[in-house]
Amino acid sequence: MLSRDGKAVACQPRTAHSPTVRHNYNQSMKYTLILTLLVFICCNNPKKSSDGFEAKNFNEHHIDFLDGYILLPKTYERTTPEGLRENLLKTVQVPKLKDQINKGIDNLKTAPYGFAVFAEKGNYANYIWIRKGEYVPLDKEIANQYMGMLSERIGQEWGAIGADYKRLENKFMQTNKADIVKIKYRSEIDGIVGFQTQFLISSKLKTFDFLVVNQQNEDFEQLIKRTNLN
Repeated sequence: MLSRDGKAVACQPRTAHSPTVRHNYNQSMKYTLILTLLVFICCNNPKKSSDGFEAKNFNEHHIDFLDGYILLPKTYERTTPEGLRENLLKTVQVPKLKDQINKGIDNLKTAPYGFAVFAEKGNYANYIWIRKGEYVPLDKEIANQYMGMLSERIGQEWGAIGADYKRLENKFMQTNKADIVKIKYRSEIDGIVGFQTQFLISSKLKTFDFLVVNQQNEDFEQLIKRTNLN
C-alpha cells in the first residue's frame, strides 16, 4: 500500500471491514462532507443538461497528488480556494449562505492529503472540488454506509437552515479501473435551486472524491469514469 507521503510500504493485507480501513474511511468522510452547503449558490433558472461525450470538448488536467489525469470540459479552469470563495460570495445575497461558504472553504483548506479546485469560466457557481483521503477499498457495504452517513449529514445541515432537498440518485459502480460511489441531490432555499453530486472513488490504492456543483444538473459521470491514475 502507500504511506501518507506516497511511498510504498510493506503491510498486511487489509479488507474493507478491518478496523484500520474503518478508521481510514471515517477520516476520509470527515473531509468528504465539508462542502455540503455550498450547493445553494446556483441560479434560479438552470439551463438544460447536455448529454453525450465528444473528446474535442474536454481538456486533460494532471492532478499531482493523485499521480494521474482527469478530463473536464474546456470551459473549466483551475482556481484556488480563495478564488472560489471570492467569486461565490459575489453571487450570494443570503447571509447564512455566505457564512456557510466561508466555513466550508476554511475547513477544506485543512484537508491533509491534497485537493484541487476547478470552476467554470465566468460562472463560478459551477465548480468541482477533488480531494484525496486515506485509501479505502470500496464495496457495496461500504458504499451503503457512505450514502447513509452523507444523507444524515445533509439532513442535519440543510435542515438547520431551512432548506428543502431531495436525493435524486445513489448507486455503487465498478469499472475496470475503479470502484465508485455516486450520490446526487437537488436542493432549494429561498428560491435558489442547486444540484450537488458526490463521488467517492477508489483506484490504484488511492481514494478520493469529486464534489460536483452544477446549475445544469450535469454530474460528469462519464468523465469521472475516464479518470486515469498511475
